Amino acid sequence: LDPWLSGLRATNVTGPWHFNTIKNFAPADFEYTVWPLPGPEGQETKGMYTYGDGWIIPVGSQSPSAAWEIISTMTGATGSRDVYTSLFTTWQCVNGPVSRSMEEYPAFQTEVMGECPGYQEVFLTDLFDSDYYLYPPKIPTSDSYASLLGSEAQKVWLGEKDVESALNLVQEQAQRELNTWLEQNQS
Repeated sequence: LDPWLSGLRATNVTGPWHFNTIKNFAPADFEYTVWPLPGPEGQETKGMYTYGDGWIIPVGSQSPSAAWEIISTMTGATGSRDVYTSLFTTWQCVNGPVSRSMEEYPAFQTEVMGECPGYQEVFLTDLFDSDYYLYPPKIPTSDSYASLLGSEAQKVWLGEKDVESALNLVQEQAQRELNTWLEQNQS
């Protein structure tokens, strides 16, 4: 089990994507509270970190209307709100909706917001009311970078490694892998 769910850690900094893990793997008597991280003292604006993937229709696309039909349905911009709601119940509360209007939709209220404590009050408020957003670097080797970073972070959490040596290893290996990719994929 993960250290937080098994009671080895008192806190866990995460996001709404963790609700599914809690629902599926936490002990029956597991109790938790969700709250936003406090900002720096004197900071007036509020920001959030988000992976921020987006649906894009490239200029010159052969079928922009077909692409829009898929995108609008999958993001809830048009089409069935029930289908859109089901995206958030397959992997419970995984992300935030693209429109605040989904907070008013009864099925979304019950099946999504009602299943994830703090989802609306903390995560959706952060999503819709932030003044700015921070995104991770979009690099072609991001999957292995994220995997390596997660693995090293776990070692730090378990006390097997100090933060500095973990970050140094991640930086060296990730940069080496990115350099190799760039060399192999030059146009």
